[in-house]
Amino acid sequence: MDTLAAELVVDITNDTGECPIWSPFIKKLIWTDIPSGKLFTYDPISGEHCCIYEGRQVGGFTLQTDGSLVLCRDKGNVVVWKDGEELKTVVEAVPAMHETRFNDVIATPGGSIITGTISTDELAGQLYQVFSDGSYKVLLDGQGTPNGMAFSKDLKHMFYQDSRKNTLYRFDYDVNTDELSNCTVVINQFETDYPGRGDGLCMDEQDQLFSARYGGSAVLKENTSGIANLEIQVPDCANVTCCNFGGESMTDLYITSAGGSNREEHGVLSGSLFKVSLAGQGYKGKQEFTTNF
Repeated sequence: MDTLAAELVVDITNDTGECPIWSPFIKKLIWTDIPSGKLFTYDPISGEHCCIYEGRQVGGFTLQTDGSLVLCRDKGNVVVWKDGEELKTVVEAVPAMHETRFNDVIATPGGSIITGTISTDELAGQLYQVFSDGSYKVLLDGQGTPNGMAFSKDLKHMFYQDSRKNTLYRFDYDVNTDELSNCTVVINQFETDYPGRGDGLCMDEQDQLFSARYGGSAVLKENTSGIANLEIQVPDCANVTCCNFGGESMTDLYITSAGGSNREEHGVLSGSLFKVSLAGQGYKGKQEFTTNF
C-alpha cells in the first residue's frame, strides 16, 4: 500500500475533535471538540485558529445556504446558529435521546440532514433523518457507533460507517424524494488488516472514500468496494476521528483527532488538527451540501 504523511497545522488538545467542514463563506475550516462544547475555525492563510462557540455539546453540524450552521447537539437538540446567536430551534429535544447526543452529521442533496447517535447502556445507536420543518425519523436502529457519511458523485448512493461494528454500508438514495433505502454491507473491516477502526469519512470527486482510522494513526483511501490502496499516516496521534477536503482548490485533506486530554497514552500530538495536500496525487474534494432550515 502506498503511504503519505500528514502535517500538523494546529497543535491543540481536543478531547474529541470531529466534523471538519470547509466554509466557502468565511474561507476557513470549522470543526467541533465534542466533550468541551466548542467549535473552532482555522484560517489556512494566516495560520490562526480560534474558538467561535462554547456551549452545549455539538456532535456535528452542517452549513446553511446563508453561511449559518445547523448544530446537532445533546438530547436531540437541533438549532440554527450564526455569529454567537441561536437563530432558530429546529428540534427542541428527541425524547429517546435524553441521555445521549447526536454524533456526526451530513447534509443531503435534498436539503435534510442525516445524523447518528451515541449508544448507551439502554439504547443502541441510531441513524436519524431530520427535516427543515423539525420532523425526524429513525432510518436505522440497533447500531453501534454511527459515524462518517458521504454521497457518491452520481448521488445514487450514500456510504455510512459504523465504528463499533467496523463496517462500511451503502444506501440507495433518491435525490427526487430525499429518501434512503436498501442499506447493504460493503465491507466488514474486522476481516481486513486495516489499522484501527473506521470513524469519520468523506468522498472526493472521483468516488474515492477517505476513512479516518480511530486507533490506527491513519486515514485510508478506499474505493467504493472498501478496498484500500493509500495510507495517510498521522504522526504521534493514535485516534484519528474524521477528515474532509478544504482550501480554495479543495485539494487539502484536513484531519481531526481525539485524545488530547491524555497525550501520554494516545500520542504527543493527540487532539490536534492535521492536513495533507493531495493536489499532486490527483484528488480533489467536493463542497458539502447546504441546508435551508
